[in-house]
Amino acid sequence: VLLLIVFAIISPAYTFWFPHRLLFLMRLPLAILAVYGIIYAAKKYNVSEKKIIALLVILSLPSLVAAEIRYDRLGREDVTSYSEEDIEALKFLKTQPFGVMLSSPKIGTFGPSIADKKSVMFGWPTPIIVDDYSGKLSDYTNFYSSGYDDKLSIIKKYNVDYIFFGENELKISGDKAIFDDATFLEKIYDSKSKIYRAAK
Repeated sequence: VLLLIVFAIISPAYTFWFPHRLLFLMRLPLAILAVYGIIYAAKKYNVSEKKIIALLVILSLPSLVAAEIRYDRLGREDVTSYSEEDIEALKFLKTQPFGVMLSSPKIGTFGPSIADKKSVMFGWPTPIIVDDYSGKLSDYTNFYSSGYDDKLSIIKKYNVDYIFFGENELKISGDKAIFDDATFLEKIYDSKSKIYRAAK
């Protein structure tokens, strides 16, 4: 626990609002605890620590290979990077007061590290770490869909301050001007990617 506190202090801003960072943050403390577990198991079952470590390595190989295959596939599908337009929009968003950002899961997962904002949607490509991911994904899809009228209720539900609209969000809406006539949104960044401020 003390190690977690120390690493939380020295890690980048908003660590605990960014689950991917928290997962990396926990690796060293868990590895340290695992050493004690190995020593305990070796004494209890009267086997050497080296044999236990070898067994753990063998058991972990399938998951390591599967992870490598998965991320190789993601890289080939070109879904592991942001467009220059999205990055510039996120850099602009960093200059704005702190708040909550609504965007696609892809932008919401790594965007906070660029924009220094809290994100409603994150967990890409590992949604299992997100509480009520299916509900949030449904709200996100509805919000960016042109046929959904009650967008203001979603803003209030998640206390959203900023709406991000880039290439990923456009895939949902299919309409670049979907928010231009919304009286409860103010466009504060207008380029190929757009950012709106929510009026509450």
